[in-house]
Formats: sequence, structure tokens, C-alpha cells
Amino acid sequence: MLSVFTFMFYYILILLLLSYKRKRWKIERRIQVRELRIVRLLAVSSTRLLAVLKLHQQLLKKPEPIPKDSTDFRWKHLKNCLGALDGTHVKVTVPTRLKGRYRSRMGYIVTNVLGVCASDMQFIYVLLGWEGFAHDDRVLRDALSRKDGLCVPNVCYYLVEIGYTNANGFLAPFQGQRARNIIERAFGSLKGCWVILWSPSYFLVKTQCRIIIACALLHNLIFQNMSQNLFECDEQLMEASFEDLEGEISESEFITAISTSNEWTGFRNNLAQETYNIHLASTPN
Repeated sequence: MLSVFTFMFYYILILLLLSYKRKRWKIERRIQVRELRIVRLLAVSSTRLLAVLKLHQQLLKKPEPIPKDSTDFRWKHLKNCLGALDGTHVKVTVPTRLKGRYRSRMGYIVTNVLGVCASDMQFIYVLLGWEGFAHDDRVLRDALSRKDGLCVPNVCYYLVEIGYTNANGFLAPFQGQRARNIIERAFGSLKGCWVILWSPSYFLVKTQCRIIIACALLHNLIFQNMSQNLFECDEQLMEASFEDLEGEISESEFITAISTSNEWTGFRNNLAQETYNIHLASTPN
């Protein structure tokens, strides 16, 4: 059984790896151990990431629609909105035979990460592993088709950028809309805090994907300010995450595909016009 000191040491090493853009020899100098020892420590510490990932039910944000009485000027008109989503690229190291698949349009070797966050910048859902050339819309469709993928009730929606299809459950705002940039700020905060995401690491792709998810979970932990015991498991947190939206929601009431409709286009136009009219009414002559 690991001692408390050894247990804490491994997690301190993980935070050191995630928070600093350090090569292996720099980590050796920092913690003053020999190369063979650091290789073993890194191998063991990478497996400790699994323990962090097991806390996803506690650390992922529970989706909540914007309430009708919201006073946030960016969100108060977006009733039933759950947050925003977008894709971002994270540089990775892959075998030579796979570099063509992971090469982005800018020429970098990256993985395409789909991030979904709430209005408070906490992540609700993260999907990664897609190659860099994959279009964001394709990644979103995959997230909806997965058994444990992104769940969007028919009564709710997420804000998306203009590059996505304006479809049921996914509202593409008009130019100048300020609420959607919450996901860009979340990505900026994520990469700003965990410097290991700035450049490719020397881990295998599978481990690199675990690192990205772990960083997202730790991002949420920071935003929660350690205000609750994260090791208390709420078994119904994710399984019934939407039951409080409009009573219990059956599987048929979730959006499972991206489909456009005249009703959704009309909803978008009416929402924009209503928001504009309210703005005019509140502006002094």
C-alpha cells in the first residue's frame, strides 16, 4: 500500500508535468532524481491520471438551463440555453504513419477537441481523439451518436459558432453575439493554466488524450474553489443530469442528430429581433 507521502508525491509530479512546460531533464533537476528513476515515476504518474478521470462524475458541470429570472445581461435573453460549445486544436505527438491524418489545415499535428461549457466556464462535456483535419461539425455529430455522448434535450440548446449548422438544439448566433465567446474563454483559461497543452508532449497519444481530459477536470475543480468534497460520489449526477430541466425526460426527447428546420430558423430570427427590441426599449432617447 502506498504511503500518504508517496501518494501525494505522485500527484505533485502530475501537477508539475501539467503546469510547467518542462522537458524530462528539467523535471529531473527540479525533483533531484536520476533519469532511470524519473522514467519510472513518469510511467507510474501517468497511470495516476486514471484516478483523476474517475472523478468525472463529480467534476463535470451538471447542465442547467438559463433561468427565466436571470439578470446576467449576456444570458438573460437566452432562456433554456445550457451553454456553448466549440472545437479547439491541441498539439500532439503521433507516429509518422499517422501524421497525415492528424495534420490540420495550418500544418500542425493536432487532435480536434470538442468542448462544451456552461455560462460559468465549467466544462460539461469533452470529446477528443479526432484527427486534426476533421471538421468541427463532424466531431459534433459523433458526440451526439455515442452511447455516452453529448445529451441535448429538445427543450434546450447550446450556442455554437457560425461554422456549425444552425440546427435544432444548436443555435448559431448572429455576428456580435457576446454569450458564445464563453467557450473561447474557457479554452483560453484551460490552456493558460495547464502549459503542457501548449506543445506536443512525449507521451503516447492515448496518454496525451487522458492528459487533456484531466486538465479539463482540474479546470472545473479550480472554478469550484474546492468548495465541496469532490470524493463524495453522487451516483445520479450524470445519469439524471437533465431530470431537473422540465421533469423527467425520456430518451426520445433528446436530440440525436443535427437537423435543420424552418421552426428553428424562425426561433433564431425571433430571438434576435426580441433581444434587439428590448435593447432599443432600454436605451435612453
